[in-house]
Amino acid sequence: MIVGDVNWKGPDRQVLDVVDTMTSLQYRSGSGQHDAALLELATPTKAPPIPLAGRRIWSSGSEAEVAGWGEVEAGQDHLTYLLHRAPMEVLGFRECSPLEAYRGQICAEDAPPHRASACYGDSGGPLLMPRPGDRRLVQIGVVHGGDNCNPRFPSLYTSSVAIFDWVRAQLAHAHGAG
Repeated sequence: MIVGDVNWKGPDRQVLDVVDTMTSLQYRSGSGQHDAALLELATPTKAPPIPLAGRRIWSSGSEAEVAGWGEVEAGQDHLTYLLHRAPMEVLGFRECSPLEAYRGQICAEDAPPHRASACYGDSGGPLLMPRPGDRRLVQIGVVHGGDNCNPRFPSLYTSSVAIFDWVRAQLAHAHGAG
């Protein structure tokens, strides 16, 4: 795992071994519900943590952003080494229904003229928004997928609220066992 720099090849990056993965026990592959995993690193990271929203702080129309090292266009034939961030707008549940979204999922899209989307390689990355009050970035979702990188269609995210208790339990277990 590479952390600590927006460039995979950057001088400030930290390369860490992953010793274990934990997938949410509530994960449903057919629906994508609770699509989240945690990685246990061999050594601690120096990268600052991003808080995970434990309660719903967004609504339809909230401004958010997706971040990832995935493809910037479908069928891209080279790796993306720089972290890309793109503005997103959270959509209401009714607007997500064509995507067969389930409770515990968020859908978001780039507002017109629709230039950006979550794409291949972004899965597991964050959907972020400024926390009301202090405007500090907080993670509200985890990239699940979209429509073949098509920015004209919303992307789906696992809601941080849906996995918050599971993440806390995993961290408590890891700290108790360590």
